Amino acid sequence: MIHKSALDINIHGRIIDEIIFNSLSYSNKVIVKPSKLSNFHHQDINSMKKLILIFLFFTFTWNCNGDTMGKKKNNQNRLAKSQSPYLLQHASNPVDWYPWGDEAFQKAKKDNKPIFLSIGYSTCHWCHVMEHESFEDSTVAELMNQNFVNIKVDREEMPEVDHMYMSVCQAMTGRGGWPLTIVMTPDKEPFFAGTYFPKDGRGQRPGMLQLIPSLAN
Repeated sequence: MIHKSALDINIHGRIIDEIIFNSLSYSNKVIVKPSKLSNFHHQDINSMKKLILIFLFFTFTWNCNGDTMGKKKNNQNRLAKSQSPYLLQHASNPVDWYPWGDEAFQKAKKDNKPIFLSIGYSTCHWCHVMEHESFEDSTVAELMNQNFVNIKVDREEMPEVDHMYMSVCQAMTGRGGWPLTIVMTPDKEPFFAGTYFPKDGRGQRPGMLQLIPSLAN
C-alpha cells in the first residue's frame, strides 16, 4: 500500500501544475497556459505544490492505515465485546476465545470438548509473554481451536473464579501464578493445571505445541 500511495502521489504531482495554473487563471480572469510559467512567482507556486503533495501523502497514508485497522477489527474474536482492558488485549488473537459464561460451557458440552481456561490480568508480564509467544501464534491457535473451547478470564474482573482455580492449581502442582492455565471437562472438572507455557518446550517446561496434543488425547 505504501508503494501504491507513493505512485499515486507522483501521478497527482504531474497535474498539480495544471491545477495551480487553472486556479490562478480563474482568479485573475485570464487564461494562462503551462508554457507561460515565467509570468508567475515560481516561489509561491512551488510552495503550493509542496502543500498539495503533503496533503496527498497524509490522505493516502490515512486511508492505508484505515484499511489495516478495518481488517484487524474484522478479525476480532468474542472478547471484542468485553469491557475488561485485559480481555480486549486478547480480542485480536487468532485463538477463538470465549468470555466466562454459559455460551462457552454449552459449546463445550455440545462439541464434547475440554475447556482451556486462561486467567490473567492487564499488568501481568508473563501473561503478555505467553500471549505473544503462544496465543498470537497461528499454529498454536489452530491446535487450541481444534481441541478446546477456550475461555479467557480477567482475574481483576472475576476474582472469585481466579481464587477457585488458583486453589486448584496449587493443590494439583504445589505452586501457582499468572497466567493461570486450567484444562477441565465441560462439567468444570479440572484434570490439568499450570501457569506459563511457551510455544516450544524449554528444559523441563513443555511447550504448547507438545502440551496440546497430549491433553487432547
